Amino acid sequence: MPRHPAVTQAFHSAAWLVSLYDSDPDLAVELLLEQASVSPDPGASIGRAELKLRGWTESQVTLRTWTALCLYSRSGDRRIVGVIDALVEANLDPQRYYGPPLRAPHNHAIFANEALRAAGQMLGRSALVAAAHERLREMFDVAFDECGMTFEQASVYHAINVGLWARNLVFDSP
Repeated sequence: MPRHPAVTQAFHSAAWLVSLYDSDPDLAVELLLEQASVSPDPGASIGRAELKLRGWTESQVTLRTWTALCLYSRSGDRRIVGVIDALVEANLDPQRYYGPPLRAPHNHAIFANEALRAAGQMLGRSALVAAAHERLREMFDVAFDECGMTFEQASVYHAINVGLWARNLVFDSP
């Protein structure tokens, strides 16, 4: 496995399968299914370093969810639903979630909730949409200080977070 984080992240996200789908849809789907079969979720208890090597950190899960949703929407292949289900389970794992109650608010938690909401909408599972909305509500309550600034790493992240929150303030019913 390459040691550079960007290369490892790109590999585990499986995003490269989206462009492969244009030239060989069957192969793209088969490779996604193979990746899921060869590297099932080991659970968060193995630790962050091992999760990273196996492609199951919170950010890898979020990115791969988007890939699986894209391939499912394009192919309609019902086998991908099992892949999405495993990714959703990992997304819902409090040990990996970058948000409350175990962690402070973080932009990765917003991304995770966007992917969770999209999975719920695509699969017609209102409980997943509701879970994403509830986690966003919970995080929003503690994401900003009394001056309206976020508590994240740097001032640049404040602008990113404001944009993320602006597109995710959909706290009505799922």
